[in-house]
Amino acid sequence: MITAALVLLSVPSKGAFAVSKGILETVAQDCTKSTGSLRIEACAVRSVRPTDSGCLSFIVGGLIDSTGLAYLPDGAPYLGETRRDGDIGYEQYDGD
Repeated sequence: MITAALVLLSVPSKGAFAVSKGILETVAQDCTKSTGSLRIEACAVRSVRPTDSGCLSFIVGGLIDSTGLAYLPDGAPYLGETRRDGDIGYEQYDGD
């Protein structure tokens, strides 16, 4: 019961992000493309993809849509839900 409550509150992912934040940023700054799964500290990463504006790290999770972390030093093109099929939606995430 407690585990279910912690998962519903996203405690595992928030904890993993908090522990891994520094190394995730370092990996994102380098942003070497990877299509194989890897572990970055406490985060299970499915793939890493460089973009023109930064780096996308897709993490294990999500039901239908891919989930991940974006490192975009100049900011996201927009914040919010995806606008059309194949688009990426962004929201600010700092682990809180």
